[in-house]
Amino acid sequence: MKARQIAVVGSGIHGLLCAWLLIRKGHRVELFEQGAVPNPSAASHGLHRLLHPWNAAGDPMMAEATAGALRSWKRILAEIGSDAFEQTGILVLDDRSGLAFDGLGIASSLIEGAALSRRLPFAEIRYGHSARLFHDFGVLFAGRILGDLVKALRPAGLRIHAHTRVEAINARTGSLHLADAGRVSADLIILATGTGTRALLPADILPTDPQAFSPRRCYVAYVEWPDYDTGKEDAAWASLGRGDLWGMPPLRGELMKLGNGAFTRPADPAEPDDAAAVARDLLKSYVARFPALGRARLVRCGANHWTRIGSRNAFMIRDRLVVVTSDDGGGFKTAPQVAEAIVARISDASAS
Repeated sequence: MKARQIAVVGSGIHGLLCAWLLIRKGHRVELFEQGAVPNPSAASHGLHRLLHPWNAAGDPMMAEATAGALRSWKRILAEIGSDAFEQTGILVLDDRSGLAFDGLGIASSLIEGAALSRRLPFAEIRYGHSARLFHDFGVLFAGRILGDLVKALRPAGLRIHAHTRVEAINARTGSLHLADAGRVSADLIILATGTGTRALLPADILPTDPQAFSPRRCYVAYVEWPDYDTGKEDAAWASLGRGDLWGMPPLRGELMKLGNGAFTRPADPAEPDDAAAVARDLLKSYVARFPALGRARLVRCGANHWTRIGSRNAFMIRDRLVVVTSDDGGGFKTAPQVAEAIVARISDASAS
């Protein structure tokens, strides 16, 4: 296989995973990032991401893809010497869906009563409540993974250009035009810049949909709940029956995390940070559903931006440019598969 010179633009999870897999294939890789590496403003930054197969649409293909992502994550984390996955199990409350998870090789079971109360102690379980527990899944420590990838990539030969802004890309020639008037040529460019993608796409491949690659702001509340007896069987949760409620118990010294997709909204990353006000309302939405959380105290809030894609394609290739299009709010969990598919395409082209 012929080694190629590849420029990766963006140091989020997709950019870093592509760089890692490409270097292991023998390619020469340079990484360009407008901020620090890893960039704390990237959509993939933050404390945690849930890894689970459940989806509201009941799509078994999506569930199977996540099961494959779990296998990839375990392999990659072992390669970079990272312990940034915690197998908590993932709960979906009152889910009696007929998805054949067992037929997909995904271990799950229905739990109820006292067993469910131990896993989800704030839910005040009543007669008839049950939940599906996905045993093998859990929590990815996102910020730690990004840091561990950078630590593994530096000695592996990655050339990192932090605080280097790319102003334009020529897909035909494979060139980057930098803000300092510099120019870089490569055999291939991988554009993995999330909310910054639309501004860098060449005009001839810019999507006609004005909402494509548009930013959304997602919020989380980190709370202390004195009734949590940590160290038992507490699981993370992907859905709590009504509304888009997801989160995790206190874990590895971190606070309990509450998320509610109903609070996600269109928002430019440059807009003022309103996370504190939203987090208070987010906590109230949980208390309205689970009064036991009325004793929870909001400690801090968080917000990040993900990219609305409007396409199920994980990536697209135009001339010498590969554009990562996988996000839509769940891009972190399946990022290994996207990176593996991109590297496979590049390797096939190199061999021909």
